[in-house]
Amino acid sequence: MRDLLLALDYCHRECKIIHTDVKSSNIIMQLNFEVTPSDFNPKDHETFEFNDKENGSCVITKAAPLGNFPDGDRLDLEWWRKNGRFKLMDFGVACFSDKVHEYPSDISAAALRAPEAFIQADWDSSVDIWSTGLTLFHLLTAHPLYPDGLDEKLLYPLWMYLVFGKFPLPLLEQSRIGGAWFSRETGLPHEEYMSGLPNDVLAIDELLIRLLELYGRPPPSQELLTFMSRMLV
Repeated sequence: MRDLLLALDYCHRECKIIHTDVKSSNIIMQLNFEVTPSDFNPKDHETFEFNDKENGSCVITKAAPLGNFPDGDRLDLEWWRKNGRFKLMDFGVACFSDKVHEYPSDISAAALRAPEAFIQADWDSSVDIWSTGLTLFHLLTAHPLYPDGLDEKLLYPLWMYLVFGKFPLPLLEQSRIGGAWFSRETGLPHEEYMSGLPNDVLAIDELLIRLLELYGRPPPSQELLTFMSRMLV
């Protein structure tokens, strides 16, 4: 996270650029030592035969995921500071911070999009920090925050309400379409939506604790919960 936040700070402060697509697949790792794929203990390749009427049969080999990291304690932060760095890549959909008004609001993947962008309110570089917070959640749990298959134009803002609470009223006042989901007076979903929403959705910090417990991992520290929650405001 340190390297990613330093990269974003440089983009936002020095370059006046908003990345708009922060996600785990846009973070690459640079190692300060030579490695080969065999150093990562790759798992056995899985193969299967494919029969095609026109071209005959062939054997297809699936890509094998890498195993453990090579030499070095993966939990030794000082070792990683000396031997590895993480870098932010793919600025293909980045925009200049003074050109936001010319940019569409459907930035980033829907599951990582900031609330203000979803409801077409004013947005700025803080959308990158929101995406970073949800990326951190995904890296910690290997689990998406929202269920698969949500209707992007209808259900995501409602699930944000369930997980994070009411949308701030000033944000709804700025929004061009927020009134479609929420009352601009109370910030609550309209009655026709309330009756269909589940009542057992966990807040993000509770969900993180449950998932780590499920995977047999130690609970998150209060510092981690605070760090993540500050990115998701």
